[in-house]
Amino acid sequence: RTILNASLEVLKPVSFGIVVIMLVYVPIFTLDGIPGKMFRPMAQTVLFALGFSLILAVFFFLLCCSFLSLRLNVS
Repeated sequence: RTILNASLEVLKPVSFGIVVIMLVYVPIFTLDGIPGKMFRPMAQTVLFALGFSLILAVFFFLLCCSFLSLRLNVS
């Protein structure tokens, strides 16, 4: 229960921070010509990495913490 409360407490600030960083990269998709061809793959990679890290931070971290706490309680 404590892990869930702590995770929910930091979920909003972490999500907001990652979304703000993702929004910074969105205007790169409007570039035309050579700059668009150069920077679009970078923006796609950064957006994918940030989105995936947010998903991992929300779900995988909670799962690992709950699993470890169950194992520690059993021991």
